[in-house]
Amino acid sequence: MAAWHWRCAYCGGSGPLEADHRVALSRGGSTAIENIVPACPSCNARKHRLSEDEFCARLRSEGRRIRPALRI
Repeated sequence: MAAWHWRCAYCGGSGPLEADHRVALSRGGSTAIENIVPACPSCNARKHRLSEDEFCARLRSEGRRIRPALRI
């Protein structure tokens, strides 16, 4: 979490954070620390099984900002 400056990896929001799997377990992702990023409850719930690419595309289509570290 410190590597992300205690902010959501997707929107950059602060506040309560949850662990999100960058690649969902259901899509073959692992529980390795490299596959886990902090996410606010809203982003974590909305991302669900989407890949990072799919989720970032959804955010862009909604006109929402994407944290610069994740821009693809």
